[in-house]
Amino acid sequence: MAHVSPRRTPTLRHLRYFVTAVDTGHFGRAAEACFVTQPTLSAGIKQMEDLLGVVLFERGPAGVLPTAAARAIDQRARDLLRDAEDLTVAAVRHADPLSGPVRLAGIPTILPYVLPGILPALRQRFPNLELRLEERQTESVLRRLAAGTADIGLIALPYPLEGLATEVLMDDPLVLACRRDHPLAGRAEIALGDLRGEELLLLEDGHCLRAHALAACSLAERRGGEDIVGTSLATLVQMVAGGLGVTLLPTIAAERELEAAADLTIVPLAEDAPSRRIALVCREAYPAIAGFKALAAAMREVLVSEG
Repeated sequence: MAHVSPRRTPTLRHLRYFVTAVDTGHFGRAAEACFVTQPTLSAGIKQMEDLLGVVLFERGPAGVLPTAAARAIDQRARDLLRDAEDLTVAAVRHADPLSGPVRLAGIPTILPYVLPGILPALRQRFPNLELRLEERQTESVLRRLAAGTADIGLIALPYPLEGLATEVLMDDPLVLACRRDHPLAGRAEIALGDLRGEELLLLEDGHCLRAHALAACSLAERRGGEDIVGTSLATLVQMVAGGLGVTLLPTIAAERELEAAADLTIVPLAEDAPSRRIALVCREAYPAIAGFKALAAAMREVLVSEG
């Protein structure tokens, strides 16, 4: 039987250079992202190619393109980097699962509305925690969790979840926002059927609140091209103030958003209307799962007391 000499294995540094070059399509931009010089990164990529015995990038004046070999190993390289980081996190957090940096990605219809109440409490309870926050739409949050570029997600349910640990923090019912002179403004609550004839203003595609609003009104079949859409809750509120229609807001956001619109009011939906739930999620294999649960418990305590 012929003896096959084992090849040397690329290092984590090689893998980091590689995936960053794939993402940027340019060795110069990849070098900046990795905080090294371009010659250093180019040499690292060449070393990885020599170790593997394949060409990973087509070089050109406008940038670089991954070859078929690069595409074949791309996800495995990302998995290895994620697992290596998880190993480090597990070791550091063995004694204190909420020490050091924790990357939390949250959706824009939740994150800015819960932070003012949550952050002071978390700083007091977990003084060694370095919470690094970023705002993303739900699909991006879940992709970053899967890739290991985020540790914990703050999202709204219902939403399809697979391979994620979930901790529900609180219920967040939707409420109707309309002008004070609107026929629905004087109601104690609004039944779902009352909204069918209204011009319902929605967030643009990609926001899970859009799907929640349509579900609340039993309008899941509505086509996006027929809607007047906004890019944020603040935009929707201003459109309602301008008389373009009505909208549904999460309870956690309603008071703050209506502060700048004196002519608007909110009306609760009937109790049988679908609602959304605010939840923390992380990978089931996240090495600091005890810290995740402790963080969720602390956040739940603050949110419930404020509600």
